[in-house]
Amino acid sequence: MINLIIATLAGIATYVVLHLLDSHWVLNLIMFVIAAVATNFFLTKRVMNKINDLIEQAQKPLTQGNVEKAISIMKQGYAYNKWQFFVESQLNGQIGTIYYIAKDFANAYPYLEKSFSKHWIAQAMLAILYMKRKEMDKMKEIFEKTVKGNSKESLVWNVYAWCLLKQGDREGAINVLSRGAEKCPSDDRLKANLLNLQNKKEMKMKPYGEMWYQFHLERMEMRQPQHPGQMAGMRGRRAMRR
Repeated sequence: MINLIIATLAGIATYVVLHLLDSHWVLNLIMFVIAAVATNFFLTKRVMNKINDLIEQAQKPLTQGNVEKAISIMKQGYAYNKWQFFVESQLNGQIGTIYYIAKDFANAYPYLEKSFSKHWIAQAMLAILYMKRKEMDKMKEIFEKTVKGNSKESLVWNVYAWCLLKQGDREGAINVLSRGAEKCPSDDRLKANLLNLQNKKEMKMKPYGEMWYQFHLERMEMRQPQHPGQMAGMRGRRAMRR
């Protein structure tokens, strides 16, 4: 996008200046790369800071339960899509997540479907929506892509296994958690659930706290309902990747 073009031009300008100074071409090439990379890093950070500022601004209406106002604020970030790759898909993930947490699944779906693949919470929510639609092959496809790209996220393995278990596929759930245990060998919660399934018991997801309950697969044990902005997936979290 525009940032990449500017960074490339900065690299070219550096190369030309050094060439005119009769510098060795190898050094020129090295400085071209350094100038381009440094410029792109600076410009990307600037755009991401602006996007994260919008996300922070959206927190107040979210905590007040005003979902549409929060989303309206976040949509202002679409203007930066022409400057930086993946801005739109990352914002789609955030917006879809807000709608999902608010249980507005119809509005959540189109945003989650266009969300950034590395936004594992949004991708897991999308897979769950496919499960609710009885599109199990599509659910598995999304989960497989998600665990492949976010293999160190213990919860996504558990959510995947939970969905399989609820569809009667205990062996499939065991297989998923076994793979997850290899990627997250130090996570006791994952290993405990694997042992539970192997012993014909139910999975225990409460140790994951609010991060688990935001998926609406199990009723939260609390007296007061939470607004979307109070859930773990959105509360004060800088989800946009730099």
